[in-house]
Amino acid sequence: MRFKYEELEEAPLIVNAIYEGGTKGNPAADDPLTKLFRLDGYIKSVGNRGGFRKSRKESGGKVKDQLAYTVIFSTGKVDEWPDLLNEKKGTFTYYGDNKTPNNNHLDTKQRGNVLLKDVFEKAYKSKDERREIPPMFIFESTVDRLH
Repeated sequence: MRFKYEELEEAPLIVNAIYEGGTKGNPAADDPLTKLFRLDGYIKSVGNRGGFRKSRKESGGKVKDQLAYTVIFSTGKVDEWPDLLNEKKGTFTYYGDNKTPNNNHLDTKQRGNVLLKDVFEKAYKSKDERREIPPMFIFESTVDRLH
């Protein structure tokens, strides 16, 4: 299934669907995920850059510290670190963007590895702490494969 950029605010989330970007020629303005995840009742959508795009819970028009959901984005273009979705096992291997030698894996701009560390720690704790784990949605660019 394929959705045009103009349809994204009403488009359902469907596994393996293609969500087209805009045609303005500006990567930030054309980003489909920002438009797809612009939700009623939320001041902000997910960001338009980086592999980890987090949305925080909101209440009374104020953004809270707790995450509502996270979008993980992969370009699929890094041969040395190939991100891989294994649908059969239900796992996703994601290498992220921390490719600087000797850089602490938790010290990244989007703090995605800190998020993953927190998620894995909560996964083995109490039921209440597991409830704090935000849903994660995975998207991969299809730009090079469609042309």
